[in-house]
Amino acid sequence: VIRQLHETGRYQKLDALRAAVPEGVLEMLAVPGLPVDRIRKLHRVLGIGSIAALEEAAVSGRLAATKGFGPAFQAKVLQGLEMSRRPQGRHIHRAALALDHAAAELGRTHPELRKVTPSGDFRRGAELVGSLALVAVDPSGPAKNHEIKAEGLSIHVTSADRFGITLLSTTGSEKHLAALRVVAEQKGCTLDAEGLRRGRKIIARASEEEIYRGLDLPFIAPELREGGNEVELARRGALVELVTDADIRGVVHVHTERSDGTEPLDVMVQAARDRGYAYLGLTDHSQTASYAGGLKVEEV
Repeated sequence: VIRQLHETGRYQKLDALRAAVPEGVLEMLAVPGLPVDRIRKLHRVLGIGSIAALEEAAVSGRLAATKGFGPAFQAKVLQGLEMSRRPQGRHIHRAALALDHAAAELGRTHPELRKVTPSGDFRRGAELVGSLALVAVDPSGPAKNHEIKAEGLSIHVTSADRFGITLLSTTGSEKHLAALRVVAEQKGCTLDAEGLRRGRKIIARASEEEIYRGLDLPFIAPELREGGNEVELARRGALVELVTDADIRGVVHVHTERSDGTEPLDVMVQAARDRGYAYLGLTDHSQTASYAGGLKVEEV
């Protein structure tokens, strides 16, 4: 990331921004729902230069009483402050980059591993990803699973015949797994780290699809495995159909290098064509957003 910032000249811009803006103001970027332009206005109009000062202004009612902010904005700030205190994870797009890097590094350091697959919160499509997890198969490894831990990352190494149960167990959620265990018990079976079994006999564990079939359930997409009620919906044949990448016909919000994007227009258009998109909505900033390289009228 640092290298890319240097190559695009943005590292120098970041240094200039830090020099011009107090550190406390930059820290307010961590408050969910508080955009850059509002932070600038808070600093310029009310002299708010830290998260503590922002909270004082919201709690005291000063935001609600100030023209240009008001009660709705004050309520949003209070909500954002509360959210910022909760345990936070990576946003899913940042988790994707981190997992791609981890998988590539794993391929370099452990070339013997196969079927390296994201798991955990990320595989369920959670908006915030708490901890990163990968599942990988060691073709020559021991029959028992083992785990490689790094900072913020767990790699669950398993054998090919246990890949399905390992992926299912590490994907979660806990409520989903609990609901599956109830179905297994109703069928006189057990679902645990060994797989789906009746007594000591393994019924299914090599693939998730095989395990769901063993429970007389259709495959439940990871994105639906959250509350446990999806298992009952699956039993009734009432699961929703998820939108997939193939359903997306275009995008309506992209920036080119003319403002604060990173690619020129022709590259953006070709990328849209390559994906089979039918439309592309360009939304480069106008001159009012000078902080984002907004275009002047003649540039538009």
